Amino acid sequence: MTPRDAVRRAVRPRRRAAVDLKATANLVGILGKYLGLAALFPVPFAVGYGEPVWPFLATGAIVSGVGLILERMTAGAAPRVGMREGFLVVSLTWLLAAAFAGLPYLFIGGEQLNHPLDAYFEGMSGVTTTGASVVTDLDGINRSLGMWRQFTQWLGGMGIIVLAIAVLPRLRVGGRQLLESEMPGPEISQLSERIRSTA
Repeated sequence: MTPRDAVRRAVRPRRRAAVDLKATANLVGILGKYLGLAALFPVPFAVGYGEPVWPFLATGAIVSGVGLILERMTAGAAPRVGMREGFLVVSLTWLLAAAFAGLPYLFIGGEQLNHPLDAYFEGMSGVTTTGASVVTDLDGINRSLGMWRQFTQWLGGMGIIVLAIAVLPRLRVGGRQLLESEMPGPEISQLSERIRSTA
């Protein structure tokens, strides 16, 4: 390769990594529409304990409404989603699910959760199943809100399982790639040999 070719190659603009934003928004809208239904889970508990029901109904209506609007605005998007779109859908859905999970905290959080960032943190803690909390007195919150907190953690735990079983194989990303990208230490082949030898 001549120096002139090397300069041309270095200066040549790279191809843009095209992401189909319309298809991505369509999928996020569909997922948001169904995530809104999850807000109905604590309603029977709120009714049973005589606590306010409207925060959960409002959350469900807001999230399902936003999802429906996104889905309608992007109707006709190509149903074929590649790896880039899939990763963007998963990332956006995770961030939006945390915001959605924080809405009931914001609506009825009282003195402990009256700031939007605290509510978002609590929602993110739920969907990522970290268990971290900004609430100092968990016994002081409504029982239905406590049920919502536990339900979002269960939903977050199920979310990673659904991601691993249903979404990632469609994107041609299997468990091995996830394991290799997330796991420090020995290579997988070395690890499997160690597991076989200890069994």
